[in-house]
Amino acid sequence: MSHFNLILLFFSTIFINTSYGQEPSIVDDILPDIKRIGETGMLNCTVARLGTNAVTWSFSNSNQLLSRGEVINVENKEIEGLKRFEIKKHGSSDRITFTLIVRFLQEDDAGRYICSIETVGSSPENYPKKYGFITVLSPPKISLSMTTTRVELKLGGSKILMCNSSGIPSPNITWVRTNGELLPNLKYSNKNPVLKLTNVRSEDQGVYRCVADNTVRPPDHLDVRVYIISPPMVSYVQDTVGQAQNGKYSAVLECKVSSYPDAVLSWYKKKSRGREKLTDTDKYEIQKLQSSNLRLGETWYKLKVKNVQANDYGTYYCVGANTEGEQETQIILFETAECQGPNCPSPTGSVSTLKVYKSILFILGVCYIFLIPDITFVL
Repeated sequence: MSHFNLILLFFSTIFINTSYGQEPSIVDDILPDIKRIGETGMLNCTVARLGTNAVTWSFSNSNQLLSRGEVINVENKEIEGLKRFEIKKHGSSDRITFTLIVRFLQEDDAGRYICSIETVGSSPENYPKKYGFITVLSPPKISLSMTTTRVELKLGGSKILMCNSSGIPSPNITWVRTNGELLPNLKYSNKNPVLKLTNVRSEDQGVYRCVADNTVRPPDHLDVRVYIISPPMVSYVQDTVGQAQNGKYSAVLECKVSSYPDAVLSWYKKKSRGREKLTDTDKYEIQKLQSSNLRLGETWYKLKVKNVQANDYGTYYCVGANTEGEQETQIILFETAECQGPNCPSPTGSVSTLKVYKSILFILGVCYIFLIPDITFVL
């Protein structure tokens, strides 16, 4: 054999060993994909020297084979004209990328996906493989079964409010009061799943809101009603009310009562000997008002004194009582020279009539300035 043939044989052997002797491999890491619910996730698996071997994708969470080559091995529903799963193959004969496409992502699609090369003559545990991860972002969801929604406490008592939520990424929890008032810890918000109520006061009664947020919209919230078992808190809206007499004018006295358990409210008028309890009559009208602007357990009461006369002036009492005790506040009705309130009649000459008079005077003034000729005084 000539030297030329020996050299040719040597290089042919090297070429065969380097080109055909190497096993197929996955050459790049599989980059993770992060998507929202309903979007499309993609993972790329790039293989070198595939030859006659097959590439598979499987889902680690369910231990389910999803595809072999470009063929989908699981139920593949069609949604809006598109298949849920698809494999796209592209690249050269020596370097091929198999892209796993998962459409209309749901929360249970999140997890670890495995790209493997089924190598001829090898056992499954020796197959080349790499892992890719799909993260499905999901909005916060507060667990009702694990979150306190109603609390009853006695004055001075303590309680821990818990708020549990799920979501990806993990939500942040913030406690606030729905009326904007301070929390018992003297802060406007508390960034913690746990809110401690200690040595509670009557003022701590109200609605506490747990807000869960992880930047994936929408955030979630849950309201917790905290009731403080205590005597009523009674307060006036105005401690003095004025009204003129003998004009068929009415006066309205108002107070607010906050309590748990609910209080029974009574109106009284001070007399020379004790007090007179007031009821609905031709003289008095008692109203109980409800409003979304009131605090939890708070009620607004009105006493209307009709056709105010001289003997109606004096001190009135708004008294609230429940099983825990009693509290009152007083309001003074005093005399004024003129009618007070929105329902008073207009003064002599209505507002519109006065406006007409003012307009006429203005026009006459303009005419005087521009229409009367200049007057020259001769000394």
